[in-house]
Amino acid sequence: MRLAVCVLCVAASARADDGLSLHAGPHDAEPAPQLTLDPLLEARFETLHADEDTTAARIPLGHHLAVQLENTAWSNRDIAARGWRSVAGITADHGHWHLSALASWNGVDGRFGGGRYTDYGVSLARTFRLSRWMTAWIALSIAHRQWSDTPPVGERDGTAVMLTIGTTFR
Repeated sequence: MRLAVCVLCVAASARADDGLSLHAGPHDAEPAPQLTLDPLLEARFETLHADEDTTAARIPLGHHLAVQLENTAWSNRDIAARGWRSVAGITADHGHWHLSALASWNGVDGRFGGGRYTDYGVSLARTFRLSRWMTAWIALSIAHRQWSDTPPVGERDGTAVMLTIGTTFR
């Protein structure tokens, strides 16, 4: 088994449907955006140009715990690929510290091949409130991908350790 170490610097717009809960204080007129910092990587076929249809739910289990469920179907016309992803996980939010453990079941079909795989990941993130609308984060994650059959061209089983640093923008 090979261990890949990735250092990613991310500065991208956060979407309101993004997931990791950032709580607004009582003095804020607007709620803070939802931000997902999950340790699972997308398949190479998915890319930024894929059209996604996602259904997600966050079920609180208590003051600091929540279950996260998500189902996504995606297609990418640029490279003639499509697939699906079902994610189940648990998150623990303790102020500015967030711990997530996720597992996903995935399928991909395309002109370069297809198959089914599972991803498992754990992420520890620290968020920093920069202003009313901006939040920065730093996260350390580890993820493992295991294909159930022969992976398509460009994909393989593997483990990755990732350090992500980024911020949301309004």
